Amino acid sequence: MKLLVKNLPDDHNIFHFGDLHDGSVLSSQHGWDKFVEVINSEYDGCSNNYGIDGGDMIEAILVDDKRFSPEKLKEPLSLAQIDRAIKIRQPIKDKLLAILMGNHERKLWRFGDITEKVCSDLGVDYGTYTCKLTIKDKDGKLMYKIYETHGFKSI
Repeated sequence: MKLLVKNLPDDHNIFHFGDLHDGSVLSSQHGWDKFVEVINSEYDGCSNNYGIDGGDMIEAILVDDKRFSPEKLKEPLSLAQIDRAIKIRQPIKDKLLAILMGNHERKLWRFGDITEKVCSDLGVDYGTYTCKLTIKDKDGKLMYKIYETHGFKSI
């Protein structure tokens, strides 16, 4: 479990999102574009917006996986999906407090740590599968804490 500390303005929004499953035909590009627009705009009277990506950025299903079906994928190769995950997060990378590993990225652990690569390329903290974030004000005083996990079944 990763322990992260972030100093944020007193007034801010944190968007908890994830499970984009980019590469799947069921993933919504329109929905992602709308999210990027919202996080980069004033929301609920506040422009200090941040996000925590809960994982499953990509579909990450290989051809030897029982779930694989070419009809279900827009981007059949995981390498293309990884490149795209980095590209579409570029406009919000400075707003991301952390990116977590999802079970789809974890499934390809033998291939390498996909989430760590995405985080490294974007300059975003890698939250691993579960992390605790301590949110402090600009003076370093504790405001609150967040327990963030990709999760499995129920927590």
